[in-house]
Amino acid sequence: MRILGIVASSILKRITDTFNRTTSGSLGTTSSGAVWEAIRGTWFSNGTQAQSNGTASDYPIAVVNLGQFNATTSASVSSGTGVAFWVSDANSWWSSTSFNTSTDTPYSYSYACGTFSSFTFGASWLCNGVATASGGSYSTAYIGSCGALLSSISPGCSYNVGDFSCSGSVGTSTDYCTSSGVNTSYNYYLRLSKSVAGTVTPNVVSDVSLASQPAAIKVITSGDLITVQAYSNTALTAPMGSSISTTQSSPTKGGKVGIIKAPTSYDQQSTVDDFSATGA
Repeated sequence: MRILGIVASSILKRITDTFNRTTSGSLGTTSSGAVWEAIRGTWFSNGTQAQSNGTASDYPIAVVNLGQFNATTSASVSSGTGVAFWVSDANSWWSSTSFNTSTDTPYSYSYACGTFSSFTFGASWLCNGVATASGGSYSTAYIGSCGALLSSISPGCSYNVGDFSCSGSVGTSTDYCTSSGVNTSYNYYLRLSKSVAGTVTPNVVSDVSLASQPAAIKVITSGDLITVQAYSNTALTAPMGSSISTTQSSPTKGGKVGIIKAPTSYDQQSTVDDFSATGA
């Protein structure tokens, strides 16, 4: 009996799941035999991944009972998803997720060219042989509705190339070109959050900037120390950005770990894969 007890205890120290099954309304049982519990919203296995179609602002969470506070928990993630840890119940939990934003910056340029000698879409616009602006990648181009090369454009013809709109003719003093549009930049973060006593929106503990969308997240807890790292591959061998390392003062801890879907400002996704949790 003692030997059986030791074996059972060692099995509980590691829980894994690849979600290679199809379920409805729940995640069922992990690859290692633990039963998933949805404590917020719903999750299901779509055949290859865990997926939640619930509203991200409701923070859908599914957990398994690892029964330990010190653990290493990881998962392959998409934009807006991640791992949950130190979960006590639906109202008390910690998480690390991928959080992304996008920023639109309008631009507008106008140029009166005098004698418009040539148009290089990308390298520069040449007015009297002087470069006036940077652009895209055409050195010579058929120009929109005019249907002719720039060198033979007729007087007064207006034309468009991408966001660029020009009018006039080569070799006259009436050439005038404008460009306008929106430049969009994308920002990626590794986010650490906590929910205490049922806060509707979890408190953000830390954000670390990343160069791109992470493929996986790993959380290590030891005592009151939390260490979080993002990875560019699902094998967890290529760290990206700085890790988050923080020691919390008397944090509320539960022995459950799992997966979470959280709001992200850009490219909200709903899937998690390759879950693993190992007790210390």
